[in-house]
Amino acid sequence: MAKVKIIIIDDELDFAETLSEEIYISLESENIIFQDLDSALPKIQEGWPSIILSDVFMTTGSGLRLTSELEKIKLDIPVIYITGMLDSLPNKENVTMLRKPINMDILLKTIKQKLA
Repeated sequence: MAKVKIIIIDDELDFAETLSEEIYISLESENIIFQDLDSALPKIQEGWPSIILSDVFMTTGSGLRLTSELEKIKLDIPVIYITGMLDSLPNKENVTMLRKPINMDILLKTIKQKLA
């Protein structure tokens, strides 16, 4: 299996760094953190990530825009939203929602399933 490349988008830098460290330890993945969707888009458009983890409600705007941006550039990259408000999120095939506070075992299992 090729090295897993993960983009993490979250305006809470401490949370994103902790998440990145935990994922790296378990998957030996290559991770990049962005604090907003707009700064992540160039790397996403390159087709760099294997998977994207994103917050939904950020001070810089909604992470939900991510799915429409992926559709616009015709990229089918799995997305895992990590949020506290699951009820209002769209139901799309390649999108999974997990609730904060995140259970790392469930997150890691979900990442592995999405990449299988």
